[in-house]
Amino acid sequence: MPSTQKSFKDSRNELRDKLTEIYSKEESESIARLAIEDILNKTGIEYIKSLELYPNDRQLSQLKKYTQELLEYKPIQYITKHTEFYGLSFNVNPDVLIPRQETEELVSIIIKDIEKSNNLNILEIGTGSGCIITSLAKILGNKNSYYATDISKKTLSIAKTNAAKHNTNITFLEHDILSKVKIPVDIKIDVLISNPPYVTNKEKIQILPNVLDYEPAIALFVPDDNPLLFYKSIAEHSKLILNTKAMVYLEINELFGVETANIFEDCGMQTTIIKDFAKKDRFIFAKFS
Repeated sequence: MPSTQKSFKDSRNELRDKLTEIYSKEESESIARLAIEDILNKTGIEYIKSLELYPNDRQLSQLKKYTQELLEYKPIQYITKHTEFYGLSFNVNPDVLIPRQETEELVSIIIKDIEKSNNLNILEIGTGSGCIITSLAKILGNKNSYYATDISKKTLSIAKTNAAKHNTNITFLEHDILSKVKIPVDIKIDVLISNPPYVTNKEKIQILPNVLDYEPAIALFVPDDNPLLFYKSIAEHSKLILNTKAMVYLEINELFGVETANIFEDCGMQTTIIKDFAKKDRFIFAKFS
């Protein structure tokens, strides 16, 4: 092996160092590891063992391509076309948001609350990649019925792929939650979940190009003059489909916790604002009084 050729370990370290120009040290470390894991198609101990190996021509070409795209701020998840959420692998592309760590907390909260219940009708509004509803269906199993909506056919296609990937039985429905058209379910919903768009346009200044330039704006941003429009519409639709003992779980913008809670309290629900691991107002739990 030529002495000038780098091992996978050297290549990972070199990529990590380049990425520190645009990301934090911790993010750069994580991204470089994910890139090399994908090129090797190995994780865990097998990945560690392979770091001393040398890339072949195909792997060198792949590494060059990944490096170029990463330095252009393209998210590693869109490059590898997959990501991990709640211990499961999900397909992603620029038609869907990349699942966030905070949203894993939401799934944990829901599972803790309902894992001992049976025969629940569970609905997610705005499913995106399907990571929330698929994780719930995978972990809670077939004792419940699962439904999910989204406005986009392309997005629903990815969600359906992820549901099938994990052998879950979910009914996917095309629906615009901002419309007056009733959500097309003929049963009463016991658990409603949503992580709708909630980032205001004025908050864009705080967002890095890896999100701003690549992730779907339709799934992220709301107007500055009406930042809670999705929650208002979810509340209106909820009146038509929720069971009287239903539970509602929402991910929210930390800036509007009380205002968002008030929307559901105006519908006769009791609400609790829950903080995330960063101690920010991030979730709302609501149920009828």
